[in-house]
Amino acid sequence: MVGYIAEKNRHLIYIDTDKQILRVLSFDFVDIPIALDMLKCIVNKIEEYYNVSPKFYELAWELSIETEKISLETFRKISSNIIFLKDINNELDSDFSFFGIRLFSGKYPNSPNWIDIRIEPNISRNGKDYYVGVIYRDDNWDNFSKHVMRIPDKLILLISKIELVADKI
Repeated sequence: MVGYIAEKNRHLIYIDTDKQILRVLSFDFVDIPIALDMLKCIVNKIEEYYNVSPKFYELAWELSIETEKISLETFRKISSNIIFLKDINNELDSDFSFFGIRLFSGKYPNSPNWIDIRIEPNISRNGKDYYVGVIYRDDNWDNFSKHVMRIPDKLILLISKIELVADKI
């Protein structure tokens, strides 16, 4: 079975039985405990009825985080201070800038313990917000649920640090 199997408060539960993946797709930080409760309830039912456990638990977030700074300008400032980008611009006679940042932690994208964070200017709105995409995966439920609750604060802190670096340039 593959597809979305539950929805509540802008949180969707996705399952892929072939790959043994159970994912929460969320579009805001609100009601994270509800999303975790939904996921845990489904895991318990799957384990009870089919005697199988997911290889890992996954949360995928797609959201917008608003700040006071113009996000495009933040990345333009940071880009102006990166030597190899200056070299590229000289070679191509242009003025390229980075359009965001992407960070990862883990051995490889399909590994059970993985995090992928993408932060980009959200140009479709007022310019003072960022599109943020996160995939967080863990094979241990206790670690997973503990870290998921802390991700919103960590993302806001990360964006603040990015803007602080840009302000110093």
